[in-house]
Amino acid sequence: MAYGITDQMVYNEIQTHLLEAPNNGASYGSGLFSLVEVVGRLNWRIREFVKLTSCVVKRSTSTNSTADTVVQSVPSDSIDILRVGYLDTSGNTIPIPRSSALEAELTVTDLVGGNAAVDVPSLYTYDDAAVTTISMFPPPDTQRAIDYIYVKQPTVMPASPNGTVIEVPDDFTPFIKYGVLADLWSKTGETHDPARAALCQQLYILGVDAARGMVGK
Repeated sequence: MAYGITDQMVYNEIQTHLLEAPNNGASYGSGLFSLVEVVGRLNWRIREFVKLTSCVVKRSTSTNSTADTVVQSVPSDSIDILRVGYLDTSGNTIPIPRSSALEAELTVTDLVGGNAAVDVPSLYTYDDAAVTTISMFPPPDTQRAIDYIYVKQPTVMPASPNGTVIEVPDDFTPFIKYGVLADLWSKTGETHDPARAALCQQLYILGVDAARGMVGK
């Protein structure tokens, strides 16, 4: 997939829809919209789209486990974990299944001793509210690389549009644009237009469904 659509290109299209003079998103002459709010909505929609669709993923083995510890760090640029593997003594990646908090509690109950660390953990849990860590059960007994496949945090679009490439495949950027328009037409005030906002939100959801179908999520 190609990655070539920039923030300025999307802002020009947004400005056209809003009946603003296209100027790469630098300003909004009507005074009905602001640069800060449009940039903020674009960044929010990009992040949401990437997380919902897993259309931008990365693999990393640069994060090491901490021995005798349940809680383990995840890559700093992740926003969702798709797969966890653990390197065994031969350097082979052993997939670790994701499980529920209930099964994790039962696993802890079945363990003998206070720690009962093992060579390769049996399962892991991941809390969407604590995206910087996972929990491994039983905990690993040594430090070793964790093999992550995860959804990567997209590059934040700058406060002043400068041609930064959006880290979403080009085919999907029109849907993100419609998501931004849905937000802008949903706010209270003179620009409130629920009909257009609803239509744009439907187009955004259509893009999410299409992207999820393409990546098999």
